[in-house]
Amino acid sequence: MAKKNRLDPVKATANAMIGIVTSHRDYMLAHFINKNLGIDLVNQEDLPVYLSKTNTLCDFPYFSYYHPDLRTDFCLIGNYNGTHYIFPALKQLNFILLFQGAAYQQHINDYIALIRKIQGIQAAIHVNQSGIKDLNGFLEDLELHKIEIQKKLLEKTGMKPGSHEE
Repeated sequence: MAKKNRLDPVKATANAMIGIVTSHRDYMLAHFINKNLGIDLVNQEDLPVYLSKTNTLCDFPYFSYYHPDLRTDFCLIGNYNGTHYIFPALKQLNFILLFQGAAYQQHINDYIALIRKIQGIQAAIHVNQSGIKDLNGFLEDLELHKIEIQKKLLEKTGMKPGSHEE
C-alpha cells in the first residue's frame, strides 16, 4: 500500500532560545544587543500570539534580524505584554532571544556571555525547549507573522515574490 505524505504542523524546535531578565525596555535591550553582538535587530510590528489558556490573541514586542553569514534569524520577543505571558512557565524571563537557522552551539554560548556583560542584565540563560508548553503553536504564530511582514514589504516595494533587485 502506498504511503500518503501528510503535512504536519511545525514540530521542529528553534535552534536556540536565550531567556533574558532585565529592567530595560524592549527598544533599549535591542539597542544594547545590537551593539554587543554586532547585529541589527529592527523593531517590527508586534507579534500576535494565540494564548490557549485565555483563548485570546495578544500582541508582544518583536524585533528581528537575518544574519547572512550565519544564515540565522534572530528574533527578540517580549515574554510579557503588560497583561499576559507568552510562556507562563517562564514568567521570570522578560525577553526571549530566538535563533532559527544555522547558529552553532559555540555562537550561542558566545552570545550568552556577551549578553550577560550588558549593564542592566540580571540573567541570560539557555532555555530548554523540550518542556515548554505551546511552543509549537508559538513557532507557527511566529512563522505566519514573518510571512505577513515579508508580504507587506514586497507590496511596499512593488517587487514580486521570488524576484531579486539587481
